[in-house]
Amino acid sequence: MTSDSDSKMHEQRSIIWHPKQQILIMGFCLIIIVSIILVIFEMGFWLTEYPAHPSSLEPFQVDAVVFIILGSYAGHPIGDMALEALHRGGQKEQGQRGGGWHGLVFVLTDRPACFQQAADLHFTQVIEVPSQTSAIKIKAIKTEIFSYLPKDIETVMYLDSDVVVTQPLDNFLSDLALAEHSWTAQHFGKHWEMAMFPDRESHTFGVCLKCNEWHTGVMIMKRGPSNSCLKAWGQELNSKTYGRDQHAFEQVRASGACKDILSLPAGHLLFMKDLLSVAVLPNLRTFAHYTRAAVLN
Repeated sequence: MTSDSDSKMHEQRSIIWHPKQQILIMGFCLIIIVSIILVIFEMGFWLTEYPAHPSSLEPFQVDAVVFIILGSYAGHPIGDMALEALHRGGQKEQGQRGGGWHGLVFVLTDRPACFQQAADLHFTQVIEVPSQTSAIKIKAIKTEIFSYLPKDIETVMYLDSDVVVTQPLDNFLSDLALAEHSWTAQHFGKHWEMAMFPDRESHTFGVCLKCNEWHTGVMIMKRGPSNSCLKAWGQELNSKTYGRDQHAFEQVRASGACKDILSLPAGHLLFMKDLLSVAVLPNLRTFAHYTRAAVLN
């Protein structure tokens, strides 16, 4: 009798979980479920966002990629990482994640010596610009970008120094060509002024705190069509004290300028502060924006 009783008590004890164990198991299961949902969501997003390209449509043409890296940012490893990743992943570097970019690159900086090695290795052209007294004044150089570049550079892709390219740019440029084709058709042949990522839609599930309308860390600009928008944006940045250049851009749009914005395909941008996406889908998107270089430390 005693043996049977002990056996039953043992069986009962074996299925009793401590509350902390239950919480851990439930938490683990929740992470698995959310991860599966996120993967399904991401795959579905890509399938619907990027249909097959028309066979006659060529990839969007960019004359150069431009970085603006001044002051202490010039000495931070994230800038070197961004430059290296942009070029990495070409045909001779199979298996290496990066942009595989073999075109022109310009670095606007007040510390050209910091980029001499990068210029030697990657044929990057370093252009010296005046030093600035604040981060927002550094960002304002975006609005004067064509005044520093050679006259034959007409279409540029601007990247913040904390934006790292993790996938071949060819895929992004093909999707951008399709987006431009659709935009032009919808606007009866009218030319867009700037091309940017929609801020909120670029975050996981389209959710973020304090989102702006447009993200200014990755932009496509054209000499001529972008000039009036850039001028208005620069004037606004220099007229008041702004904490972020996006706030000035939204004010400019509210005043009637910069109305014709081409939306870059949102599925190509990943914010590294979206921790769940980073954990599950770290390398599926073309651009990884760290937003704060301290994340790398």
